[in-house]
Amino acid sequence: RVKDCSITGEIGKEIEVTFNMVHTSISTPNTSHGLTTPTLVSTTSGSVWDWIAGGADPVSWNSAAQNCRKITVNINRNTKSDHTLGNLDPHSSQPHGRRVTGSFTVLHTATTNEADFKAGTARTLAWVLNSATSTVTLSNVKLRSFSTEHVDEDTNVEEYEFGCLTGTVT
Repeated sequence: RVKDCSITGEIGKEIEVTFNMVHTSISTPNTSHGLTTPTLVSTTSGSVWDWIAGGADPVSWNSAAQNCRKITVNINRNTKSDHTLGNLDPHSSQPHGRRVTGSFTVLHTATTNEADFKAGTARTLAWVLNSATSTVTLSNVKLRSFSTEHVDEDTNVEEYEFGCLTGTVT
């Protein structure tokens, strides 16, 4: 089962997804494969999702498009193996205190996000990974930290770190 997952989108790069898994049981290896005519996996086809796959303004905060430069969503189920008496293998691997965290960096164009940070207002954060195919939607997101930085002579960026407990990936 998935223990934790991270999804990152950044200008000029492919969407990156990483997973850590935990097992519920490990079977004893076979001494022979048992296949007479093996069927192997075919090569995947299709385009790789990248920073432009989500269309114009793929990140929104409270339904308002963000001029986003980078976004990362971390989903941590905090899974651990749960054992029961009389069984060497775990009964299951269940979540223990799921957390969804992350950050996004935007060009400074409005003060709405900063006001939400200061007020502790929970909002919906949505990120379209691939137009008409896949969207990450996080509910009741609260901004936990805010910083601003000059990245060149005339560009201000703001970085927000966030947290929530629920979300969906479609």
